[in-house]
Order: sequence, then C-alpha cells, then structure tokens
Amino acid sequence: MFYSMQQAGKPKRWLDIDDYISKGYKKTPNKWFRGEVFTAPVPFMDIKLLHNHPANTSMSDFLAPYMSQCGCHFFRDDLIAALEAVGVDNLHKYPVSITDPDDGKVYNNYKAVNIIGVVSAADMKKSKFELGDSTPLMDVPFDDLILKENDMKGLLMFRLAESLISILVHERVKNHLLEKGFIHGGFNDHIEFYKLEEIAFL
Repeated sequence: MFYSMQQAGKPKRWLDIDDYISKGYKKTPNKWFRGEVFTAPVPFMDIKLLHNHPANTSMSDFLAPYMSQCGCHFFRDDLIAALEAVGVDNLHKYPVSITDPDDGKVYNNYKAVNIIGVVSAADMKKSKFELGDSTPLMDVPFDDLILKENDMKGLLMFRLAESLISILVHERVKNHLLEKGFIHGGFNDHIEFYKLEEIAFL
C-alpha cells in the first residue's frame, strides 16, 4: 500500500517565503517538483523562519522535521537518516541554513531534498477524477486515486507523474517512521500520511 505524504498541519514554525524569493532561490533553472536530476548548480540556501506570533494559531515553537514550503522540500537530517535506513535511496540532498529571527539561532541540520523519480502509476480506468478539457498529464485532480501496483519500479518514495506535486511513499516507510517516533499515528501528526482513496489530489 502507498500513502500520500504531506507536511504536518499542526501549529509550527514556518519558513519565510518572501525571504526565499527575495534571495533569488525561486528563479534558479532547477525545478524541484519534476523529480529529475539537476543539471545546473544548486546554490547554498540561507533562509529564515517567520517570526513566531503567539496570537497566530497556526504557529508554535515546534520546528517540524519536514517542511514543504517555498516550492521545495526540507528534511531534517535525522528524518533523512530514517528514510535511508528503511531503503529510500533516491534523495539528492543540498545543504541549507535556516535562521530563527526571534533568537538568532541558526539550524544547519536540514537539507533541501530533490526526490528523484517520477512514476506514471495511476490507473486512469479505475481512478476517479474530473479533467474538463485538460489532458491527464501532471496535475490531474483525483478524487480517488488507484495505483497500478506493478508500476512502482521498486521505489519506496516517488513523485506521481499524473500529479507531480504529490509525494507517494510505501507503507513500509510510514511504519518505519512510526517506529522511530517521527509520527504517532494519530490526528495532527508531525508528518501526515493519507490513504489514496481518502484524499483529493488537486
């Protein structure tokens, strides 16, 4: 079984997207959502967190092990180690520096991660979706995603070709992160996993 992996919805610290954009990181030729090996150099990213405003209910002191803001994915080093220990071997990692503007603390234990591998695994005959006039290519709005289980190419984590923003992971990955304490398996977890038939891919 595969799951959709997403950043946690629980209150947390957020990256400063305006700072990311102002430093030109969004304008590099590398596209993080394509699942392809980069051919252009990846700049060292020195980014900031947003100020923590206690009155904002989406914020807290919690610094998540996985952040998918700014158009790319940031994994904490211990999360990367856990993923690789369970067999995920298609992560290309790039060093980043994350600064907390509230206390000046600098975090160097995160990496920007390019997840290599795009798999056309959606069973378009069994899945439920509404395309309108568009072509089923890379951003299909699935209501119920059914996978062709034999088309995974042995990958435990990959991007779905029919919905490139979607990261799918094997149940073995989810269970390993549960065992290692990265998630607790309940509502509002550190990292959220959704069954493919229970989430809409928009």
